Amino acid sequence: KVSKFELTTVLFLGKPTNPIDLKLSVEINQVINNFNSLDTTIYMGCLNLKTLLSLEDFEIIIIISKSYKSNIYIEEDNLQSKLLSVNEICENIPNDKIPIVIISDSNITQNIINPSIFISSFKNSIVKKFIYKTLRYKEINFQENEIEINLNQLDFQPFTSGSAKFKSIYGNDRDLDIGKKSLTNIVGRVEEQSIIATRLINIIKSNKLLNVKASGGTGKTTLIKKCAYELYNRGYYKAGVNFKSCENVKDFEGFEELLIEGFNLYNIIEFKEYLIQNYSQNKLDLLVILDNFETVKNSLNSVELSKVNELLRFVTDYASIVITSRETLNKNQDFEDVYSLTPLITDDALVLFQKNYGLIEEEEEIRILRIDILEDLLNNNPLAIKLVTKSRTKFKHISELKEQLITHFFESTNEDYTKVFRDNADLNIERTKSIYQSINYSYCTLNDKEKIAFQLLSLFPDGISLSDFKKCFNKSTSKSKISDKHLRTLRDKSLVEDYNGTLQLQPIIRRFSNFQFSKQPLESKKKFCLDAYIYNCFILDVIDFVEKKKNRSASLKLSSLFKNNLLNVLSYIPDIDISEDSSVPEKKYLLNYIYSIHPLFISNKEVNEYLNKLRLVKNYFNDLPNADTLIKVLGLNTEYYHFEFDNSYTQLSDYLSVSEMVNRKIENEDYIEERFKAMISNIHSMEGHTLKRIELFIKNDNIDWFSDIHFFYLGITDNISRRKDGFYFFEYELMHNHCDTQKLKKYIDSLYMDENLEIMQCTYTLSKIEKLDKKTINKLVVTNPYTKGLKQLMLAFNSNNSVEKKDYYKKALSNLSHIKYYYLEALYYYSLFLEEYDDIKFLKIKQEGLEKSKQFHYQYLYHQFNNIGKATKYNFKYSFYPTLGLKEYVIKHNEFWKSEFEKEI
Repeated sequence: KVSKFELTTVLFLGKPTNPIDLKLSVEINQVINNFNSLDTTIYMGCLNLKTLLSLEDFEIIIIISKSYKSNIYIEEDNLQSKLLSVNEICENIPNDKIPIVIISDSNITQNIINPSIFISSFKNSIVKKFIYKTLRYKEINFQENEIEINLNQLDFQPFTSGSAKFKSIYGNDRDLDIGKKSLTNIVGRVEEQSIIATRLINIIKSNKLLNVKASGGTGKTTLIKKCAYELYNRGYYKAGVNFKSCENVKDFEGFEELLIEGFNLYNIIEFKEYLIQNYSQNKLDLLVILDNFETVKNSLNSVELSKVNELLRFVTDYASIVITSRETLNKNQDFEDVYSLTPLITDDALVLFQKNYGLIEEEEEIRILRIDILEDLLNNNPLAIKLVTKSRTKFKHISELKEQLITHFFESTNEDYTKVFRDNADLNIERTKSIYQSINYSYCTLNDKEKIAFQLLSLFPDGISLSDFKKCFNKSTSKSKISDKHLRTLRDKSLVEDYNGTLQLQPIIRRFSNFQFSKQPLESKKKFCLDAYIYNCFILDVIDFVEKKKNRSASLKLSSLFKNNLLNVLSYIPDIDISEDSSVPEKKYLLNYIYSIHPLFISNKEVNEYLNKLRLVKNYFNDLPNADTLIKVLGLNTEYYHFEFDNSYTQLSDYLSVSEMVNRKIENEDYIEERFKAMISNIHSMEGHTLKRIELFIKNDNIDWFSDIHFFYLGITDNISRRKDGFYFFEYELMHNHCDTQKLKKYIDSLYMDENLEIMQCTYTLSKIEKLDKKTINKLVVTNPYTKGLKQLMLAFNSNNSVEKKDYYKKALSNLSHIKYYYLEALYYYSLFLEEYDDIKFLKIKQEGLEKSKQFHYQYLYHQFNNIGKATKYNFKYSFYPTLGLKEYVIKHNEFWKSEFEKEI
C-alpha cells in the first residue's frame, strides 16, 4: 500500500480527438464502466504532460486513450489533442517502477523500460478478463493476442470485487452548481471552445477580465460553463467555479454584493481589505462567471458604472473573472480581454437542427433548410433552433415548416415584442426579434395547462425541483391543476433548462414568461400565486426538517438553492388567494411566512432585498392588529444583527422597553404581538438584561421559548437540554474546562461557507484554548461589529507587540459594547494583559469587570474577574441571583426541551 493517497488505483483518460469533449466516446466510457466492479478508489485525471509529472505514489496506472499509427492521443495546454509515443509518455512519469496498463483501440506495443501491459482493444470481454485475472488475482498469463505483458510480476495487493469510488487526482471532487447535465450535448463551436479555454488559462496570470461577447441566444453562457467545467476537471479552480447572473442588478451596491457572493464571502463588510490581507501574494484559484453583464452596463449611471469598472479592475488581481455580455465593458479599459463569439456557422446550425428535428436527406430540402429557415428566419441562433425543432412533430416536407414559420412569425405582434424586449440591453433588433418569434412559436404549441406551468415558472427565479414539486402536490391538489408532467413537457421543448433536476427559465425566456403572466386576469393570478406560495412553504418545511435531522449547515446549503424563490413570495403576497377553503384562510398565515424566512437571509444583498420587500408589503397587512409593528420590528431586528447596533436598538426599545418586557402578560398577547415582543426581549438579553428576560418567563410560567443561550450568559451550568454541537455547546464545555479541541476543529471544518458568524464564534472559542496563527484569523469574515470585535480579540491574543495588542483590545471593546457578555469577556482578557504592564489601569478595569458582571448577573464572568491569577474552579450557585424560582424554572425548561429534542431524533 502507498502513503500519499487513501487507496491505490489511478485511471487516466486520454481524450478523443475533439478538444474538451466532455462526452467521451462510447468505447472509452464502456472501458471505464468495467473498472466499477473493483472495491477501491479510482483516481481519475486527463492525460497530459502536467498530470503525468505528478504520478509518484500509485500501485498501478491505467491509461485509456485512442491511438493513431502506434502513438497515443494526449491533451495539450489548450485542451487540443496531440500525439505522443509510449516512450515519451513514460519518460514524463517520475516513478518508473509503477506498472502501466495502456488500453487503446489498436496495437501500439513498443519497447519501454517501465513494467507494462498493452491491451489493444476496447472490447468489454477483453477488458473484463484483464480486470478479473490480473487486478483480482494477479495472474499475468494470457492467450489473447490483444493483451501483451511486459513485466515479470505484480507487487500490489489484489483488488476484491465491489463498487469503485471515482475521485479526481487533482482533488477537484465537488459537484459544481453550473449544471453539468446541460453541458453534454453542445453541437459545434469546437475551435471556439479551445480559444475560450486558452483565454481562461491566460487570465490566471495576466489578471485581465475575460469578456465573452455575443448577441442573445447564441450560446455564450453554455460555452463558458462548458469550458470552466472542463478546466475544473483538469485541476484548475480548486476553490471552485461560481456562476452569478446579473439580470437583477439595479445599482452598484447590488453588483458589489453579487461579486462578493462570487468570492464566497457572504455579508462581509471589509471586502477589499480582506482580499488584500489574504491573497496579495497568492491569487485565489477561483473562477467567477458574471452572466448577462449588459444588464449592469445599461442599468447603472456613468458614476456607478465607473465604480463597477474600478471594482472589477481590483478583483481581477485576486481571482479569475469572466463576464458574458452583448457588448464590451469599456473600450478604453486595458484590463478587459474581449472574445467576440461569432454566430453559429450554418454547417453547425444544420447539425443542431437535424439532431433535434430528424435527418433531412433531399438536396433541395437541405437548401431550403440552410438558407430560408436557418439563415433567414432563425439567424442560425442555437436557442431559436432548439425551440423550433422541439416544438412540433416533424413535417413531411421541410417547405411546410418554412411556410408555417413565415406565417407564425408574421402574426407575432410588434406590440408584444416591444413590451418584452424594451430594455437598452436589447440591441440588434432583428436578431432579438427572431428569438422572440421562436419563443412565441414554441409557446403557442403548449396546451392550456402547459402554458400555466410556463407562466408559473416566472415566479421562481431559482427554478423548481421536479422531485420536490411532485412531492408537494402529490397529496394536495394544485389550484392551477398543473403537474410535474406539464413541467417535463416544457423541459423537453427547451423552454426551460434542466440544471441537475431543477427546471429554470433562461433570462431571455423568463421575460417572455413574465409578460404572459402579466396578461392574466386577477383571479387566475391568485391561483398561480397560491400554488407558488404552497410550494415555497413546502420547501421551508423541508429546510426545517433537514436542520432538525442533520444540522444548520445542511439546512443552509439547501436554503441557498431556493433563497430567491422564498424571497420572491413577498412580491406577490397581495395576489395570493385567501379564502376559507384555501390553504391560506387568513392573512396572518402570510405574516407568519414573512417571519419564518427572515433568519435565512445572510448576505447584505439578501438582507437589503428582504428589508425593501418588507416596506413594500407593509400596507397590505394594515387591517391586522400589531402587524405593522411586527414588520417594523422584523426590519429593525434584521438591521441589529447585520448592520449596526445603536440606532436599531434605540428604536426597538421604543416598541418594548426593558420595564415593559418584565411586565408582559404572554397569555394575553395575540400571536403577532408575542412574536415581535419575543424578538425585542432576546435583544434586551444580549444588551445585559438577561435575568429580567428569564424573570418574565418565570412569571408567565412559559417554557415555549428555548433559553439555553440566556442560561449561558448567566453562567447557569444545570443545562442538560443544549444541543451536542454549536458555539454555545463548546463555550459551555470550555466553561467546565473539558472542551474537546479536535471535536471543535472538526465542527468548524464542517460548517457551510455561508455560516460566517458561526465560523467566527467557534474559531474564537478555539483561540481561547490554543494560539492561532495570524493567517487563520485574517481569513475569518467580518459581517457586523460583533464579529469584528471577536476577530480583534483573536488578533490581540496572537500579537506579541504590547502596543498593537492594547490597540486590538480597545477596538474589540468598542465593537462588542452592545453584546454585554462578550464585552465583559473582552474586558477580562484586557485586564489580564494590563496586569503585566499597568497595575493601576489593571485594578480599575478589574473593578469595572466585577461591578458589571454583578450588575448583569453573569456569574461565571464574575468568578473569572474575582479569581484573576488563581486556579480556582467555577462553583456555580443559584444564590448568586436575586430571582425566586429560577432553579425550578431551569429544571422545568430542561425537561421540556430535552423531550422536544428527543422527538427530532
